[in-house]
Amino acid sequence: MRTAFLRACDSLGRIVIPMEIRRLLNIKEGEPLELALNQDEGQIIIERYSEMQKLQKRCQQLLQAYAKSCGGCIVITDIRSILTAKGLSYSGTEHLSEAVCQHIMAQTAYQYSPESPLPLFDKVSPVVDTLFPTGTKDNPTGAVLLLHHRPSQEKERICAQLIADTITIMITQEKYHEKHA
Repeated sequence: MRTAFLRACDSLGRIVIPMEIRRLLNIKEGEPLELALNQDEGQIIIERYSEMQKLQKRCQQLLQAYAKSCGGCIVITDIRSILTAKGLSYSGTEHLSEAVCQHIMAQTAYQYSPESPLPLFDKVSPVVDTLFPTGTKDNPTGAVLLLHHRPSQEKERICAQLIADTITIMITQEKYHEKHA
């Protein structure tokens, strides 16, 4: 579905994103957005900026190592959606449940409890077994999740925690290098 709004560009090149679009896409004030140019089509594309997107290939490699050592369903997310996964089929258009996003933003880990299951998506979805947030309290970036198809083993949780810690270190180092470049 395409929704169009006409906006003028001011003398500094600024364009205001209409309130309706910001509300619909839950774009917050100060949230970084990335501008891309599609010269062939003459389009400017505006997307949410995700630090995790820069690490997608590395995250896929981490999941390959995890699958070799542990097996099972494991997911790496940014703050709104799945970045990469092993053992899970997904369309790539689903957004994480509000409850998962709250854990990510608060930087709180989660362990499965039958009394308070954590759904991966808001609609019918798999349930999260274990969640380890990535990033920091000041800069939450996503999470490493194990899905609850059976109780996770300690080895799986330790490996998932190690992946989350590794991603956090990679992001922190990348930010440091960007500041000092």
